[in-house]
Amino acid sequence: MSAAGGAPVRVVVLDHLRLSADALCALLEPGDQFDVVAKVAFPSEAVHACEDGEVDVAVVSMSLPGLEGIRVVERLRRGHPAVKVVVLAAPEQLGLAARAMAAGAHEYVSKLESGESLRRAIADVAGGRAGQAVTGERAPSIAALDEDLQRLESLTPREIEVLQIMATGPSTTRLAHSLGVTALTARTHIKSILRKLGAHSRLEAVTVARRLGVIGSIDATAPVRLPS
Repeated sequence: MSAAGGAPVRVVVLDHLRLSADALCALLEPGDQFDVVAKVAFPSEAVHACEDGEVDVAVVSMSLPGLEGIRVVERLRRGHPAVKVVVLAAPEQLGLAARAMAAGAHEYVSKLESGESLRRAIADVAGGRAGQAVTGERAPSIAALDEDLQRLESLTPREIEVLQIMATGPSTTRLAHSLGVTALTARTHIKSILRKLGAHSRLEAVTVARRLGVIGSIDATAPVRLPS
């Protein structure tokens, strides 16, 4: 379960939350199976750490703001294809995990799982044994999110902007003011969003968008664009 030749699996941990990063590194410390060669907070640092060819696996947390987790997976797969990628996500981040897998990640581990599940996933991808995502019985299937993703991609950039503002909970009047439009136009946008997402309320629409990563959990008002 180690890298080729029995050497420890060399791991980069990417998580912008220091406490989470420290906890991940602690999980990988016991014994000689893993060697955490870098603990980083920014995607650029993770990519840089992989440039010398001394990394086997990158563990990427989907808690990164916006779509940064997906983008770093894309960069690693494009620039460093020998590096295997394991994504780690909370249940509400399953949409991001699904998109990260579509971007080329080798394995997904839910934060509902034990530390041993993460260790096993890292060892498996390092040994070329990547398989079914480790999601746990309580976590919904990633495949079940496909329909939501298709609905989400039907939204226009303007409707995504409206969703981001809706997440802050303003009234229709305040939403219209933020957009620089009339209340009637704001209501038209909202109705279109609810119809496209199959949602029955603003809260339901925002919940779907947040789960799928269009609304970041750190800064809900920051501009976010769906990847092309």
